[in-house]
Amino acid sequence: MHGLVDQLRIVRDELVKVEKRIVAQHRADDASRRLATIPGIGPITASAIAAAVPDATLFKSGRQFAAWLGLTPRTHSSGGKERLVGITKQCDGYIRRLLVIGAPR
Repeated sequence: MHGLVDQLRIVRDELVKVEKRIVAQHRADDASRRLATIPGIGPITASAIAAAVPDATLFKSGRQFAAWLGLTPRTHSSGGKERLVGITKQCDGYIRRLLVIGAPR
């Protein structure tokens, strides 16, 4: 058991180092800092979005960005009746997971 405890401590120390590097990069990136002003988005999520999104001006609205991430329901309409089905789950699952976990309740 002592060996497992030692391994957990090593992993915890490595996680702290990685998180410090992410926060340092976040503080150096203007886009990442602006993203972090949104409620529910911290340095890790902001850094991931800033790294994954090539150019935010490509999206006309927040809904279009959410659709690109796969967070909006897909629509099927026929005969004037609109149905919403499940989310598309396209694009980056890691960013989608970060946004869902960090969403304000």
